[in-house]
Amino acid sequence: MTLSPTPRLLLAGALILALAGCDTFKDLVSVRADEERLPGERLSVLVLEKAIKADPEIADEPVRLPPPMINDTWPQQGGTANHAMHHLAMGDPLTVLWRRSVGSGETDDNLILSTPVVADGKAFVLDANTAVSAYDLASGDEVWTVDLMPDNEDSEASLGGGVAYSRGRLYVTTAFGEIVALDARTGARAWTSRVGAPMR
Repeated sequence: MTLSPTPRLLLAGALILALAGCDTFKDLVSVRADEERLPGERLSVLVLEKAIKADPEIADEPVRLPPPMINDTWPQQGGTANHAMHHLAMGDPLTVLWRRSVGSGETDDNLILSTPVVADGKAFVLDANTAVSAYDLASGDEVWTVDLMPDNEDSEASLGGGVAYSRGRLYVTTAFGEIVALDARTGARAWTSRVGAPMR
């Protein structure tokens, strides 16, 4: 049975009136002027501060830092598991020691989501076509490179992958749902495990 427009409008109006008399509906759509839902001062989170101002109560307090630390490892993205690198030592001025091409760059379809990691005197890099390379930190010379693209896969669209180092091994995740453990000295494959989905 199909209702004509007039009965449908009457039915809709009756439903609105019924809901309007319901306390739950009133609680959802309105707040009485005399009711304070949560006490305290309201601060907008969308207002951007235009300047950083020192807190006058602590302006004269000395700033104490731990001694600067020379960091010779960066075993995973973000540095360490807690991403807290603390007070790192830095030369003055900074100079470029070497520069190398490290494989295929990203395209619109093949994106690089992983940053290089550093350990054992080497920098380890995953490129956009799932090739992993190791470079000597002192000279920039390539130590080894390994192609982890599966034989039955297409390199036209790969998304994902990452590298991390621990105890002499480089662990690589790929856009093809694999985790690969490599010997960090030689690049030799220790094992491969399929997880079935891209991961970083």
